[in-house]
Amino acid sequence: MHQIMWARWVEVAVEHELEARQAFKELMSRAHSDPLLVEFRASLVALTAAAHTIEALYGDIKYLIPIQPRQDKRHQQLRHSFRVAFGIPDALDQRFASELAWLFTRRDSAAHPYTESAPTEQHPAGINTGVENSYFNAITSGRAVDLAMDLLAVSQSPPKPHTRWIERWAEERAPYHSGVVKELLARLQAHSL
Repeated sequence: MHQIMWARWVEVAVEHELEARQAFKELMSRAHSDPLLVEFRASLVALTAAAHTIEALYGDIKYLIPIQPRQDKRHQQLRHSFRVAFGIPDALDQRFASELAWLFTRRDSAAHPYTESAPTEQHPAGINTGVENSYFNAITSGRAVDLAMDLLAVSQSPPKPHTRWIERWAEERAPYHSGVVKELLARLQAHSL
């Protein structure tokens, strides 16, 4: 049995984004910060799982395209590879470039945190919190999951597939898009903030 890892990672991302959304709603409705830690932990997992979804998507297609020149940053490598593989148009490519840079900067701050104290920052709920809570919350986890879902949508129906191998890959992965991804999108819509 073979697992399609991007499908498993996006499930993890959505489950934790939904948990973060629930904690955010509780945080907004109460005067205390008990849900803040729950939201932070769920968002930390959702955001990093969204990054892992994108990494796994790349892993699933990287041998179907020519070897790409090495890039300085991981997000640049991913963007370039997706652009080549799926034939992403320039305007969408620019958006993905910006969003991938943002996501992988956040992911890196989770994996390689700055260990010194920093001034408080405002949380989307309007309270001052540690900088980590302003980086990892329901809003940022939603942004990360949205990016993963957008890349999965492009991979489902590539605008201009690089080769027949990419077309065939998209056809073979169609059940994951019509099953797993579609169901997760419905869950997200049903539990919007």
